[in-house]
Amino acid sequence: MRGFAIILEIEVEETKPGVLALKPIEKDGQLYRKHFIELDGLGIRELFLHDGDLIILGGPTMDLNGAMRVFRLKNIEKRTEEMIYWQESKHLEVMFDLPIKVGTDKAEGIAHFPCLGQSDSVLIVYDSPAPERRPNGNELLADVFRLKSES
Repeated sequence: MRGFAIILEIEVEETKPGVLALKPIEKDGQLYRKHFIELDGLGIRELFLHDGDLIILGGPTMDLNGAMRVFRLKNIEKRTEEMIYWQESKHLEVMFDLPIKVGTDKAEGIAHFPCLGQSDSVLIVYDSPAPERRPNGNELLADVFRLKSES
């Protein structure tokens, strides 16, 4: 929506064995909270919580080629209101861009992945991996990036 991605925050609870329902997250009984995030027109490919921040993997929507970028939405666990997050604000930070390859290596997943003694690194996996990411039929190479320090 006009360069913004939208996250709907919900909570679920088990109402009876095997059945989940939305749990009110506001005192007035509201079942969801909206977050509008300026991602330069990118969609949200994946996200995860890291030390109270939301790490967002942004990329093209659908099967398009284009920029892929990692963002940090700071202190998201402490936010109790619906907000618009602009990149110029102190709340949203562009962390780094991923290399672009046309037709291949489309970033699809991100996860916290402590590596080589660094606790602040992430693992990024790709849809449509390039041939060099598949050394043989049983292997798939992914990338590990270190999250830079907050400014």
